[in-house]
Order: sequence, then structure tokens, then C-alpha cells
Amino acid sequence: MSTWSSSMEQRFKEQPTLLTPSAGNQSCCICRAPRSLVQFNEKAFQPQIVSIGPYHHGKERLNMVEQHKPRFFSALIERTKDGGVGLDHYFTAVASKENEIRDCYSEFLPCESKALIEMMVLDACFIVEVFRIFGRVIWSNWDDPIFTTQWIFPFLIKDLLQIENQIPFSVLQVVFDLSKGDIADKATTPSLNELALGFFNSAFQRPQEQLEKFFRVFNVKHLLDLFRLSFIGHTEVEQPANVYVDYQQLIPSATQLLLSGINCMPRNDCNLNLLDVQFNHGILQIPPLTLDDCMSSFLLNCVAFEQSFNYSSRHLSSYIIFMRCLVSTEKGAELLSENRILLNYLGSNAEVATFFNDLSMGITIDISTSYLAAIFGQVNRYHEMFLPRTRRILYDLRVLFSPEVTDPRATQFWEDMNCGAGGSTLKVLEDLSTATSFLVNNANALVFHFGFVYHLSVSNFMSLKEIVITAQIYWLGTGFGPMDTVKSYVDQVQISH
Repeated sequence: MSTWSSSMEQRFKEQPTLLTPSAGNQSCCICRAPRSLVQFNEKAFQPQIVSIGPYHHGKERLNMVEQHKPRFFSALIERTKDGGVGLDHYFTAVASKENEIRDCYSEFLPCESKALIEMMVLDACFIVEVFRIFGRVIWSNWDDPIFTTQWIFPFLIKDLLQIENQIPFSVLQVVFDLSKGDIADKATTPSLNELALGFFNSAFQRPQEQLEKFFRVFNVKHLLDLFRLSFIGHTEVEQPANVYVDYQQLIPSATQLLLSGINCMPRNDCNLNLLDVQFNHGILQIPPLTLDDCMSSFLLNCVAFEQSFNYSSRHLSSYIIFMRCLVSTEKGAELLSENRILLNYLGSNAEVATFFNDLSMGITIDISTSYLAAIFGQVNRYHEMFLPRTRRILYDLRVLFSPEVTDPRATQFWEDMNCGAGGSTLKVLEDLSTATSFLVNNANALVFHFGFVYHLSVSNFMSLKEIVITAQIYWLGTGFGPMDTVKSYVDQVQISH
């Protein structure tokens, strides 16, 4: 046998360990976060106080909570032993799932069976006990430092929602079922799903109605998947939408959409999930998003899961791309914040734009199968239809405000604007973006002289609807009042002329 053959024979026997050949199977649902996302925000994927599962097990900085896990397990056994469920029952039940457990991880797990099963039992019992204590299903010492040390709890919630810090939900369920012990009424006790959702929701403060439908849902992969599904609102995979191919593309920013009369407004309804976006008659209705450190970490980990697990839907990934379209710039983030769609506790508007821009760089989606495909199509179609009219209106306004206009009201307008003659702003109104900026910045004076604009526009064949669209651009863009007020004003002007 040649040296080359000998060398390759050895290589042939080696198996990939960082991404196992079985990592593409439906059973493999716990993966390392993609490097593109880790480079963007490494801390979002690094547990701060507790290690769950094998990926971060044994790290010294996580030893504080690790030392408490046997204490929680001991308390659990003490409660269930009278019902005939002792230590060996937990180990035997989890050991029967060893192959299933190993198949859940995308990396080869070098630990021996004994170490792996002990890790799973301790982690599962710790999580289950924490959920029960927080849900007040069982009594606990009110002085327990895990619950009374204020800085621990927020980190605990974030750590348990990280993609690299998961164990299979089936392991949690087995331990949960075995450990019901002497709980008075087992039939009416909250399910594991209900306790988990209630625990995480303490940081997100979502309406109870959004969680209840997932109290008994099955086929959950892990805790991150369960809480992610509660934001989606259902467990179905996305289906292709019937959208004309020319409109199957990303939408413009919120400020660009404003040019075609499309307004982004909050959609407030306790029965709606975060992802329930709607578009009707030029209004893009978006449920409010509270963006803080906890939410940003959760979104990052949801995207990491959806981009790594081929059998997951891409709902959160599509939502992030949608939001990135709207707030790709600081101005877009500012507009959505002013309209109460974004409740920004993350930082400046520029930081919000950077967050969505950076996060979207690690996302790949197929727009045709996105749950937002129809929204993308409707918005693009509307924008394409009305943007040319808006461009013409702005051009007409530029002409109307030229030096050739001698109407006395025009002179009064420019005096009010402290600009002198109309010709001094002709250069400002040369292109669409600066013209729009001019209208927005000077909205108050323009609205005051709205009758003048309408009167002169008659000779330029601007329809009433187009006048309203123009008013919409600078009126709603600056938050001066509702569209009904503008329409009423236009009606009055029309009657007077």
C-alpha cells in the first residue's frame, strides 16, 4: 500500500465532529449559532450565569449556578420519593433517550454516557424546579438566592432562550411528568408549556391570550422553539403566496414609502402576535415592538435557530428582513419610533438601524414562500402605482412656487417662511428627496396656505386625491394631525373655490 493510500485510508475512517453527517436530519435541532451572527453579537450566544446542555458545560464562569443544580435535584427527589419516584427513576428514564439526545446536537458529543445522562438530568431538574417555583406550583424558601438576587433572574431568562444553551424538550417533559410527585391535583396542575411560557413572559409582558393556545402544543424541539412559536401564533410551515413575480421583492424604507402615501401605523390588539402585519388602502399596520436587550437577544437566537434548522419555518427571519427594510436608516427608525411602532430601549435610532442591518446580513429567505410575501407584493404594487403621481405633484409644487407665480398669497407664503421670493427656494426643490424634505420641514406653513396650493393646482390638473396624498406626506410625516383633518380642510377649500 502506497503512502498516499495509507494516509487517505485513515482520513476515510474519520468522521466530521463539528457538523456531523446527521446534522441535516429533522431530529437535529440544537446547533451552534452561525458565525455571521456570532461576529455581530457574540454575547447574545454566550450564557452569562447558567450552562444548559453540553456546548458550554464546565466553563468556570458558569460554576456559580452549576453548584446549585444538585440542591434543586435533591429537593425534587425529596418531594417525589414518597410517591415511589426516586433518583434511579430519573436516570433510567433519561438514559433510555440517549441516542435521541445525541441526535439532537449538530456537533459530536465526546462525553461518555454516564456524564451525558447526569448532565441532562441535573439540567432538566433545575429548569423544571425553577419553573414550578416561579409559577407557585410548589413552595420554596423565599430566601433562595437564585430568586432573591435581583441581577440573576434577567440573565437566567436570557440564558434559557439561547440556541446553544438548550436540551431536548422531550427530556424536560419526561422529568416534568416523573416529578409531579405529591402535587395535590395533578389533573389541573399547569403543563410544562404553560409554566415555561409564564416564566419567560415575565420579561416580555405579552397578553395572556397570545400564550394560551400553546399551553398544550406538542412536537416542540426545545424552550427557544416553544417561545418562538408563541410569537408566530401557530405551528404551520410557510406556504408559497400567489404574488405577481414582479412584486416579489423587498420593500422600500418607511421614509421612501411615505413618498407614495404609504403610512406605517401601530396595530394594537391583544389578540394579535408580533408578526401580524397588515396592509390596507395605503396603511401598513404593524404590531408594536418593544426593542430592548432581552428582545434583541431573543430575536438573534430565533434567527440562528431558523437559519440552522432546515425543518423550521422562517417566520422570525422574514420579520427581521421586513423590519430591516423599513428602518434601514436612522430616519426610518425615527419615523417608526414617532409612530409608536418601535418602543426603543436599545439605544439611539442609529443603533436600531444598525441592529436590523447587521442582523439581516446573516439571514437567507425565499420571499416567494415567506409569510410576508403577500404584504411585500401589495406594498410594492401600491408604491409603484402612486410614486410617479407623487413625483409629478412635487414637480407641480416646484413650478407653482417659482418666481413666475404672482398670486399675492404666494408672496405672503414666502414672507411667512422668511424666505423672500419663491425663486430663492427653486434650487431647494430641484429633486424629489430635497423637495420632500422641504415640505416636511415647512409643513405648518404649507398647511396654513393649503387653499393657495389647491387653488393653483387646479390649472395643473391635480386631483383632490392627489392633493390629499401630498398633504399626507408632510402632514402625517410630522405628526400634525390625523388624515380626517386634512380631508376636511381640503373639502372646505374645494367649496370655497
